[in-house]
Amino acid sequence: GYWQVKLEEKSMDPCSFLINGRNYSFKRMPFGLNISGSEFQKSMDMVLGTLLQSFVTIYVDDILITSENEDSHYEHIKMVLERFDKYNVTVNIDKCQFFRKQVSFLGHIISTEGIKMDIDKINTIQ
Repeated sequence: GYWQVKLEEKSMDPCSFLINGRNYSFKRMPFGLNISGSEFQKSMDMVLGTLLQSFVTIYVDDILITSENEDSHYEHIKMVLERFDKYNVTVNIDKCQFFRKQVSFLGHIISTEGIKMDIDKINTIQ
């Protein structure tokens, strides 16, 4: 996700590095900068805008789309993908899960029954 965020011209120089006597500069935000996470989050907030208030939850590069039924879920997915297309955001389709009745998100299991702790996470810390 981070590679999709273009660096401003003034940010390229501090993100440059030297290899074999040649200077290279990132043109896109590299992973690992202390501001990468917050800048990526800001850019995704801008891309998804008002969708975040209604049916989209995002944490860094994990996106959750919630809907009341399959028809509205289809429309919600379509709206998110249209926003991504408009702002040239790419997604890894292999990492996507659509039309799930239950998902694990940020250490919780979210389903039609509500939200509960992920038992695998609880077992890990016991």
